[in-house]
Amino acid sequence: GKTRESLGLTGKEVFELPDFTESMKPQMRMRVIATDPQSGKKTEFFADSRIDTPVEVEYFRNGGVLQTVLRKLAK
Repeated sequence: GKTRESLGLTGKEVFELPDFTESMKPQMRMRVIATDPQSGKKTEFFADSRIDTPVEVEYFRNGGVLQTVLRKLAK
């Protein structure tokens, strides 16, 4: 029920996902910390991941589809 406006986010923040670990699962609820680059103000909230499948989790961990394919080819 929260929005960008209600959280006071401008879109210029740096986002951290501290709970993103090897145990990441599709559609996981994740803690997000948004830090304003000018003031240093931190806003913490929870968001539902839109990483919907185990394959998408692998792509995300590897930095994208291309990097995943390259890793597999390098093996």
